[in-house]
Amino acid sequence: MALYIDRLKGLSVPARLIAVNVAVFVLLHLTVLILNACGVADAGTYVMGFVEMPAAAMDLMYRPWTVVSYMFVHTGVFHLLFNMLWLYWFGEYFLTLGTARQLTVLYTYGGIAGAIFFIVYSTIWHHGGPLIGASAAILAVVVATAWRMPDFKMNLFLFGSVSLKWIAGALVAISLISLPGENSGGNVAHLGGVLAGIVFAVAIRRGIDITRMPALLGRRKQSQSCHKHSSLRAMNDKERLDALLDKVRRSGYTSLTSEERRQLIELSNRL
Repeated sequence: MALYIDRLKGLSVPARLIAVNVAVFVLLHLTVLILNACGVADAGTYVMGFVEMPAAAMDLMYRPWTVVSYMFVHTGVFHLLFNMLWLYWFGEYFLTLGTARQLTVLYTYGGIAGAIFFIVYSTIWHHGGPLIGASAAILAVVVATAWRMPDFKMNLFLFGSVSLKWIAGALVAISLISLPGENSGGNVAHLGGVLAGIVFAVAIRRGIDITRMPALLGRRKQSQSCHKHSSLRAMNDKERLDALLDKVRRSGYTSLTSEERRQLIELSNRL
């Protein structure tokens, strides 16, 4: 276990989140196999009941930890695989403009927002199925990344080079179209993640980092003269940011020096 934790610390944030999701997947399935071998009836239902988020508010009161645990739980291999692929791809793009802390907190915010949307929907419409999966958390990352880097392109099999805004738009559209289906509660949760991603991206553009608690307490008002000065500085910063982004588009993120990477993160958070 100690060796696993040490290796985990050396990974990027997307890789760490993927490692945690995979570890939970393996652990849950091993637990079910062991319990089945011991003759425990309905072992899968018993184990999943501890980690999936219930649809009933009263049940949630007795299992509050599931608001967080559900976003690391997957039952199917393909559900896990596709979620982790999107997390890795968009997570790495996110880190070209954001920090590791922001990505971790945004993932959590997206999952919690999805949980809130899900429990409200389930309470009103009496949706009975539980909630599992990282989709809401990942959609927060996807939407926030596409909102900030809409014209960056990703190479997709069969589709070629596609802008992030179109990929994110397609994923959101799929959730909207699927709302009347069997997994209506899950798709409502996805929209909670989408909203979290939009709020994060819009706030960052206004100079507010909602992943930092002090930012949620408000900001001091500035004088008119300071406002004029900051507007002029913002124009210069915007030009510098555009130049850095152009360099990334032409030569990739690795072509930036350490100082340019620092400036890219600082300017993207400020503008």
